[in-house]
Amino acid sequence: MEGNEILLDSTDDFIDRMRELDVTAVAAAVIDEKRVREEEPGKLSVYHRKSTELIAYRDAVIYKCRIDDADADALCRRLEAEGFDVKKTSRNIV
Repeated sequence: MEGNEILLDSTDDFIDRMRELDVTAVAAAVIDEKRVREEEPGKLSVYHRKSTELIAYRDAVIYKCRIDDADADALCRRLEAEGFDVKKTSRNIV
């Protein structure tokens, strides 16, 4: 299974899979900022991008779960309460 990435649909699916694999450390990559996108040539708009991606690694496989509009702090607290070591990182564009 070298170099694979598995996307999971929900936080519960992610937690269940990590327990099956005996993974205890996860990363929470957070985006919470305003970004610009081009709607059409010469027309820009600003939108709020807010998402949290849970990431874990086991046996050359990366496991990910993206949650849009999530409360990242509450999500991290939930994972910690479930027994995971959580490393919160920012993916905001600086």
